[in-house]
Amino acid sequence: MAFTCELRQKTVSLSGPITMILEELDLLKDKKLVAISKFHPVQKKYSVERLAGGIFLSKKKLREYKEMTVFFDKSRELTSVFKKAKLKNTIEIMTRGKDPFLTVNDLFLTLKTHLKKCEGDILKLQKKYDLIEKGLTLPLFMHESIFYLGAIKNKLPHLIIGADGFILSLSKLEYFKTYPTKLAYVPWSKKIMNQFKHLIHIGLEDSATNQLTQKILALNKINLAYRGVFIPGVRQIYFLQNLSQVQR
Repeated sequence: MAFTCELRQKTVSLSGPITMILEELDLLKDKKLVAISKFHPVQKKYSVERLAGGIFLSKKKLREYKEMTVFFDKSRELTSVFKKAKLKNTIEIMTRGKDPFLTVNDLFLTLKTHLKKCEGDILKLQKKYDLIEKGLTLPLFMHESIFYLGAIKNKLPHLIIGADGFILSLSKLEYFKTYPTKLAYVPWSKKIMNQFKHLIHIGLEDSATNQLTQKILALNKINLAYRGVFIPGVRQIYFLQNLSQVQR
């Protein structure tokens, strides 16, 4: 007899990485999931309440979650708000400096005590992600690439995605070269740009679908759009999987 994965207690997710994992585990329809952020790009419509954001919640609303488990992405402001509201079980999710695969493993460890009958589902997903990581590759023309926070329009976006998220996974590929920085996001320098010989500029934006869409702007400039591309964890794993199939 197959067991159905479920939450152990009433839960609120203000964390994008957690919500995306709950979606993978088909738990967004679990009745014990009370609310998620409306900014989390879930694909289907669920009856779960959608919240505008933690720091904007009223004291009255927060009191409703006093006995619930509340996941939230690392935030000094939210930590202060929840402390003042005397929420009893808040769990801060920290993903900075981790690649998507490590992020997902850590999320599963965090969720372990908050789920029941999910071991089989989690094991299947972990095996799936391991295969994606082992098969990770990039098209030849992307071997020298810089990824930007936002789509390329009349000019290049101000910020480059540096040593964070999916870039950390790509940086493990021996042939991949990108903007040299230890920062998660950094303004670009023309002097450093000139050090590249075959540089491809890639603008990134979120979309509503799981299909990676491409818009070629010039020989060395393209925009890519993918659902949840900026959310650390599982959505970035699937983005990496799709990235290997991009052609021009």
